Amino acid sequence: MTPDWLLQLTWFVAGVFATGAFWYFLAQHSYKGTLWTGLAAAALALLAVAGHIRNDIIRRRQPGKDEITIEADGEVVRFTEMLRSVQHDVVKIHAHTHTLGVAAEYEWLRRRYPKSKRLSQGLTTLDLITGKGRAKYSANQIHFDILEIQLADGRKKEIYFDISSFFGGGALSHLDPEATISRKIAELYKAKA
Repeated sequence: MTPDWLLQLTWFVAGVFATGAFWYFLAQHSYKGTLWTGLAAAALALLAVAGHIRNDIIRRRQPGKDEITIEADGEVVRFTEMLRSVQHDVVKIHAHTHTLGVAAEYEWLRRRYPKSKRLSQGLTTLDLITGKGRAKYSANQIHFDILEIQLADGRKKEIYFDISSFFGGGALSHLDPEATISRKIAELYKAKA
């Protein structure tokens, strides 16, 4: 990354050329000097803008500062936010134990959607979402914990937590395979769909 002090210095020198030197040469009727200082000011300003753009690109490629990780009992739980939209989020939880995985769901909700209220919760699999499977438990299925929440502004939203890393089976619900979120999840996972 380009250091901030270098970007600030570049802006300062561009400003000196643009204001002081440009107007000095113009007042002296040295049009050649005026032209060169104007060009130098523009070049330095473009160089500074390019430095800012480069820094922004580098920051976007780095894991965000708002990335959520949870540490407890020597285990680190991470999240992969596969989809964030107005109506639905699809979040993969990387946990080893069921207890910590479930606690991680609620912590993710607390951090991403403070002041939201849980309205409902249910389990399903990718096979049931796409309509291509049975409600029978299989170790190869991708399992989801679906939480419907009400945001602080009153809107409702569904969060699809991929809990396959720690889920051990249980009751499963069936979703409409033609629903928009069903097709989107199948596209995101491109497995068994």
